[in-house]
Amino acid sequence: MPTAQAPARAPLRELDLAATRIKGCCNAVAAPLPDEVAQQLALLHRAIGDPTRVQMLHILKAAD
Repeated sequence: MPTAQAPARAPLRELDLAATRIKGCCNAVAAPLPDEVAQQLALLHRAIGDPTRVQMLHILKAAD
């Protein structure tokens, strides 16, 4: 009866998996606005509506 052989393995090599990002979602972003400032801007610009949206716009603006 024939015996099954394990498949041949390729030699192991080290890979550098730490990619260098030029710009992306994992890079540091602008420091958030203080809560009081975000609240004041949300009140001033009612179209934005709330401090979280103000924070998001602040981060997007600083990313340029």
